[in-house]
Amino acid sequence: MVSTDILVWIGAILTIGIISQFWKMNAWAKTGFYTIMSIELGNLTMNSFKNISDIGISPLLTGDFLLLIPLIIGALGFSKYVPGITWLTRFPSSWMIGIGLGITMLAGIKTDIVGQLLAAIPVISGNLLTVFNGIVTLVAIMTVLTYFIFTRVKRSPIESILAKIGRYFLMVCLSLSLTGYSMSATTTWLGLVQFWLKTWLQI
Repeated sequence: MVSTDILVWIGAILTIGIISQFWKMNAWAKTGFYTIMSIELGNLTMNSFKNISDIGISPLLTGDFLLLIPLIIGALGFSKYVPGITWLTRFPSSWMIGIGLGITMLAGIKTDIVGQLLAAIPVISGNLLTVFNGIVTLVAIMTVLTYFIFTRVKRSPIESILAKIGRYFLMVCLSLSLTGYSMSATTTWLGLVQFWLKTWLQI
C-alpha cells in the first residue's frame, strides 16, 4: 500500500526530480533544486536571527555592553547596500578573515603538522604491528615530501627513488579516499532507495 503522508509524497517527488538531471536538466529537477535551496536558506536565516537575539541582543539588554562591538561590526556588513559607504564592508570582512585565519593556522599547525609528525615517529615499545605502522607512516611522509619538494628536472638517483615511492604512496592514498567516497555515496543511494520502497511505496 502506498503511503498517504503528503510529506512523504513531496520528498519522493522532489528526490526523483533531482535525480532526473542525470538524464537531462529539466523543469522537474530545477523545481527540486530551488525548493531545497529555499528551505535551507529560510532555515539558515531564521537560525541566524535567533542566534543574534539569543547571543547578542538578550545579553546586551542585561548590561553586557561589550557585545556592542561585534553587533556594530556585523551591522557594517549591510553598508554594502548603501551608496557612498560601501567601503565600510571592509571592516567586518577583515575582522572575520583575520580571526578565522588565526584560528585555522593555530589548529592546522597543532593537528596537521605537529600531530602528524608525532604520530609518524615509530613507537619503540608496543607490539610489532604498531611499530610497523609507525615506520610505514614515517616513510610515507618523508617520501611524499621528497616528491613535492625536490621537483627539479635533474634529480639524483636517491631522490628519484624516494620520489617514485612517494608517488606510489600518493596513488594509494587517493585511491583509498576515492573508495571511501564511493562507499559513502553508495550508502546514501541505498538509503534513498529504501525511502522510496519502504516509506513511500511500502513494498
